[in-house]
Amino acid sequence: MQTKNWIEKSNKNLNGILLMTAGIFVVSLDDAGSKYLVEADYHPFQLMGLSAWIVVFILLTISVARKRNLSLGLSAFRTEHWRRHMVRACLSVVTGLFFLFSLKFFKLVDVTIIFFMSPIAMTALSAVFLKEH
Repeated sequence: MQTKNWIEKSNKNLNGILLMTAGIFVVSLDDAGSKYLVEADYHPFQLMGLSAWIVVFILLTISVARKRNLSLGLSAFRTEHWRRHMVRACLSVVTGLFFLFSLKFFKLVDVTIIFFMSPIAMTALSAVFLKEH
């Protein structure tokens, strides 16, 4: 019985590792593609708009596939906290635009290093502003 639990746990760990690796690979491709398009004189607003339409298409496709009915599938996106979601969405758009604009001025490696330092900065600042320990 313990062997079965260990195997199930190791499969979950392996799946998690594979999904994280794939996610990091896709993020790297996205960043490299964004750098290429920004250097090819595409405006960051164009890139954000295209990205948003792709996300909408994917979410609607998943929604329809799950429920086989568009109106039923959209109910999964209802929330009582729409203001909070709107604030978060606006902050995400601003973050994305800053990232894309920065690609015009810095090398991709520099932007990526700064981007991945943000969790360290958030952890340090959470102790000061949120009183977390």
